[in-house]
Amino acid sequence: MKYLSILFCLVLVTSCQWTPEQWEEFNQGMSDLEESLGESNAILNGRNSYYGNRTSQSGNLNRDYVSGFNKICIYDGVSGEFAKTISSTSLCPLSAKQDSISEFAKGQSGFLERDYVSGFNKICIYDGVSGEFAKTISSTSLCPLSAKQD
Repeated sequence: MKYLSILFCLVLVTSCQWTPEQWEEFNQGMSDLEESLGESNAILNGRNSYYGNRTSQSGNLNRDYVSGFNKICIYDGVSGEFAKTISSTSLCPLSAKQDSISEFAKGQSGFLERDYVSGFNKICIYDGVSGEFAKTISSTSLCPLSAKQD
């Protein structure tokens, strides 16, 4: 990109004589172009703080169900459904982020009971000591046969 802008500048320098104000305006335009290209690349790579990380998504509560001492909250996200596991006596938040993990479910282990695909996500349901808990992974991945909610 820098070589392209240098070549562009050389062509302009040899073809016309600009005033300092015109050069300043040209330089500002090139800086703006380079900044927006950098932001576009950051968005595509999931690193832009304004747009958030691509792996993190927010969703609204779709449904929930109780299993033992756990409640599984299912949310509709941009890339499909994702699940959160909370205490069975708690109310599911109306919205949640996929990468946030419930303090209640941390540390419990379980074996794969079932799974299903929703959009770009796969919801893996595990049977743990205190009831079912869920993990959300990529739809192209296989659910591990056992898991620990971290």
